[in-house]
Amino acid sequence: MNRTINNGKLQACLLIIPRTIQRKITCSFGVTEYKKGDTKHSLLSRADKALYISKENGRNQVSVI
Repeated sequence: MNRTINNGKLQACLLIIPRTIQRKITCSFGVTEYKKGDTKHSLLSRADKALYISKENGRNQVSVI
């Protein structure tokens, strides 16, 4: 199942980053859960795919596969 979540709590936490940084900061996350039979490679591969879905959807996203 692919779904993208706009995580308000995460975004609120990022707002407390000091404004001394003069660059726009974006945070994208890819999330998955362990499935029976997963290897380290298959688990990380799914999380990586979810991360790229977040980036393709405009960044500042949390995508769950």
